Parts: sequence; structure tokens; C-alpha cells
Amino acid sequence: MELQQLIGPTDSVILLSLQEPYFNKILSGEKHYEYRKRFKKHSTKALIYISKTQKQVVGMIQFGQPVIDRVDEIAAIAERDQPGHYDAIKSYLGEAKQGYAIPVEAVYLFELVTLAELKRQDPSFSVPQSYRGIQPSDPIWELVRHLEVKQRVISDDC
Repeated sequence: MELQQLIGPTDSVILLSLQEPYFNKILSGEKHYEYRKRFKKHSTKALIYISKTQKQVVGMIQFGQPVIDRVDEIAAIAERDQPGHYDAIKSYLGEAKQGYAIPVEAVYLFELVTLAELKRQDPSFSVPQSYRGIQPSDPIWELVRHLEVKQRVISDDC
């Protein structure tokens, strides 16, 4: 199945930078939420760019409706999901008035797309610090839309 078959015409698609250890915890099923200071207010499909260690797009995460709440409530979700993470998430969110706990519904892996390939497709490409929207007219979408999905790793019904 091609990646574009997983994305409907009204789906929100972003390119999300993620550090490899956090992505690996999502893949292993240990981590069920991504935590952010800012994010979309609706379900989103995110192409995952692993920063620093890999410098490539490795797959897509289908995120559900984010929980947007006070920092202590988001930290409590983190504690329920991964005991011992309350303080780390509270510290990460810092002085923010609210945070986002974004549930992972599914992860799809596909052929890797390197930073060099991304820059070849779009010379003005720069890796987002957090995330950036992807539109059908975006050169990056043209590069990834026909990639063959190799594996659905996890889903909310596992």
C-alpha cells in the first residue's frame, strides 16, 4: 500500500521532528502519547523525521484528538502512561499555561527518506524544530506520497 492511500483529502498532515529514543518507545508500545507545548487542536497524521541520530523520515504516526489541559493534568496523563514521568513532563512544559498529550493511534514504517533526498527534492527544505504543515502541493509530499508502507507497527486496538 502506498502512503497516499492512508491519507484522506481532508486529513491534516505535518512533518514532525522527533528524537530517536522517544520514537523507539512509541514503536515498542511503551509510550502511548506524545507531549508538546504547542500542537494542532485536532487529529493529525505526522511524517516522522528522526533528528540528530538518523536525519531522515522514517514513517508516519496517526495521532488522535489531543488532550489540551493544564500542565499538571498533562503531567498526570504522562504518569499514568509511563509511571515516573510526571516531573519530567511538568519540567518540559515549564511555565506554559497548558500542554498537549497527543494519543498515538497507529504507526506506519516505510522506506527511509534521507535529509539529502529531502533537500534534493526541495533545496529550500529545512528541518522543523517542532513541526510544520505538509500540503499536497509541497515538494516533500511529492517525494513521499508513493512510498510503499512496509509495516503497521502499532495501533490503538492492539
